[in-house]
Amino acid sequence: MSGQDPHRVTGGAGACSIRQHLSISVAMATYNGERFLAEQLESLLHQTRQPDELIVSDDGSTDRTCELIRSFAAKAPFPVQLLANSRNLGVNGNFDRAIAACRGGLVFPCDHDDVWLPQKIERMADVLEQNATAVMLISNSEIVDPELRSTGRSLYTLRFPQTEKLHPKGVETIRFLLASWAVAGHTMAFRRVPALAMPASRIAADCTYDFTRALVAGAAHDIVTIPDRLTKYRRHQAQVTSEWSLPPTPAERLRRKVQNIFASEKNAVSESRKFVRDLLQICDGLRELGADHDVTEFLRQRAEMVLFQANLRLRPRVQRVPGIVLGLVGGRYHKYAGGVLTALQDACLSPTTELAR
Repeated sequence: MSGQDPHRVTGGAGACSIRQHLSISVAMATYNGERFLAEQLESLLHQTRQPDELIVSDDGSTDRTCELIRSFAAKAPFPVQLLANSRNLGVNGNFDRAIAACRGGLVFPCDHDDVWLPQKIERMADVLEQNATAVMLISNSEIVDPELRSTGRSLYTLRFPQTEKLHPKGVETIRFLLASWAVAGHTMAFRRVPALAMPASRIAADCTYDFTRALVAGAAHDIVTIPDRLTKYRRHQAQVTSEWSLPPTPAERLRRKVQNIFASEKNAVSESRKFVRDLLQICDGLRELGADHDVTEFLRQRAEMVLFQANLRLRPRVQRVPGIVLGLVGGRYHKYAGGVLTALQDACLSPTTELAR
């Protein structure tokens, strides 16, 4: 399979343009997915633009997952390749293996327990093909329960554009990705360029495959976002990602902020420190890839700001005031956090006795 299929001509009367028509690879990671897998596979069959191949990396399932995939492969109108791991690679390693085996010009990461809307591949591929400078597209998804009933929520709400938008490479796009948390793999499609096709663990060993790839893409290339909810993002108890990772509704965000004034959020400091380690790993990886200094410096300063905020939680409120004032006067809160409102929140949050890790 070639990553570049024959070109197609688009355009209205009196004008025509050449647009690259890229082949499509779906990279699916599975592990004991028997309960929901059939619905996801069926949704691939009903795509208005079907993939050119499906690569499935299975991480040692003990249920009927592999049997279902082989049965699907026998009837699918596109090639299906099953990679059975000889040892457990974990979520990140499993996705990395599937992505590395893809041969298409565009790669769509795919969870085994979601359902794709019929127009997902066509819509996302068309937008990327129209934006030649972009290497990644991020769509939205609808959060549903185990029975695919809508919760009335979308995955991305905070600062996510409500119209199609091209984000130029660099600091502002990195800032957007971190602020909106628009980094979930199932919402992505990306060009099979070397930095995104290589294992994410080579860039940052302990970070998630999707978070790493989103920052790598935004650091060196343009990305596109569209508000379309193209995936039914199923939430259930067996998932690796926990409920806290979902973006809260505006009401829930307010409730948490008020609650944290009176009671310390469990594991807040340790989670912040883990995030700092992730950012610094990606910063080092981007530096080795030759990313612009302003991008790596922003990530380093952002990590230092998160660490500063986490350490504030270990102090009584009155002792935080000098550091917060200096952070405001020096512009750190505006450059690397949410400005005055974040500073006020840091001043008010309940102290924690959680041990730093």
